[in-house]
Amino acid sequence: MSEHVRFVTDEQVESRMREILERLNMSEAEMFRRADAYLLDREERHLFDQYVALRWLAGGD
Repeated sequence: MSEHVRFVTDEQVESRMREILERLNMSEAEMFRRADAYLLDREERHLFDQYVALRWLAGGD
């Protein structure tokens, strides 16, 4: 099995996080509220999961 490692900059992570929020057209707080209430559709949930992973990469909670 081949493993791939990709290095990204903090700026790339932050940029992608902003893109996700813009695509969802909501604030981070609203996105988390909707996720907690199971109000995200399938595509929104996929973007939310990406956002959470990026937030972790950026050193967030």
